[in-house]
Amino acid sequence: MKITRFIHDSKEKWGALNEDKINIIKGNIFEEYEITEEKVSLDDVKLLAPCSPTKGICVGLNYRNHAKEMNEELPKEPLIFMKPSSSLNNPNSGIKYPSISKNLHYEAELGIVIKKKLIRYQKIKLMTIS
Repeated sequence: MKITRFIHDSKEKWGALNEDKINIIKGNIFEEYEITEEKVSLDDVKLLAPCSPTKGICVGLNYRNHAKEMNEELPKEPLIFMKPSSSLNNPNSGIKYPSISKNLHYEAELGIVIKKKLIRYQKIKLMTIS
């Protein structure tokens, strides 16, 4: 099942995508919810990014091949940086970039949504993958 976030009738909604139709979801998608029989056509909605975070906390140079490609050493400690929420793009939306940019690159990212604010956390060992 593919869960999607979208705008329909000027309202932000969640739904379960089924080919070219979306079943409306009632309730909180991160808690209890129900997939209803109410459907809307995919053509009648504006798809949104899967979430609307306040920020993205990122880890850079986290695998050997990428570090090698960038002619960089793999750091001993993770390289942490932040991305603004505006860096997240909606499906089928254009990419905004400065007009002086001559070398635009793309990169797929894996995002993890954490439901609740972390107050205390246990340190974990991060594994480097190649």
